[in-house]
Amino acid sequence: MQAYTGASDAEAIEALIMDRRWQLVLDCIDCENTPFSQATLVRFRTALIIQGLDRRLIERTVELAEQTKGFGSRQLRAALDSSPLWGASLTVYCKAWQVRNGKLFTKTAFTLDWDNQTICCPNQVTLPFAVGGKVQFPKHICASCPLRESCTTSRTGRSVSIHPDEPLFQELKQRQLTPAGRAKLRERVAVEHSLSHIGRWQGDQARYVGTRKNLFDLRRTAVVHNLHVLAKIFTNTTEQSCTLS
Repeated sequence: MQAYTGASDAEAIEALIMDRRWQLVLDCIDCENTPFSQATLVRFRTALIIQGLDRRLIERTVELAEQTKGFGSRQLRAALDSSPLWGASLTVYCKAWQVRNGKLFTKTAFTLDWDNQTICCPNQVTLPFAVGGKVQFPKHICASCPLRESCTTSRTGRSVSIHPDEPLFQELKQRQLTPAGRAKLRERVAVEHSLSHIGRWQGDQARYVGTRKNLFDLRRTAVVHNLHVLAKIFTNTTEQSCTLS
């Protein structure tokens, strides 16, 4: 349904609450909370891609369309093919999470080899790693390491956690070092300011009980913000016209 309607991930999650057609398909009629989050949807889609089941899911959906004659398989295939399950065409532009570790080496001092799934410390000790896991360097190696004072104070040796989205984090860090990447980040300023204003007006706590009422309250606040923006644009335009005349 997401591909057929052209909905984004966020819109699909919202439709689970606001659209009874989506609720009927997913068997969650009159649900006040979404049965799954946007992150779960993304992980499920990623798992389909890894297992090679994404195209099979599309083909099976088209087969059912042809068998039931409930809707046109040609239109369905066109919609699915134009909106692939894999979100690789989407590019994330945001600042990378800043890594801090006091005066000791941060994770950025370690080299991650994604092809061989290994991590190399500043003293050139290499160990295998698993995405989403933690690498524990042997304590006897860390104890005799000449860089120990700059790396760790732990008696059990240095450990490094590999986040499930570590490849994305590294990509963001590399991108924001380039002029083009920094230019893209500057495009976020207007949107971030708008979200900040909405957050300040609405507050950090929900006013109502239930998702629908709070979603309506959020949209109402967004409308008020847009009216403020339009009023400011109109005022500036009027002042410029008066100055020119």
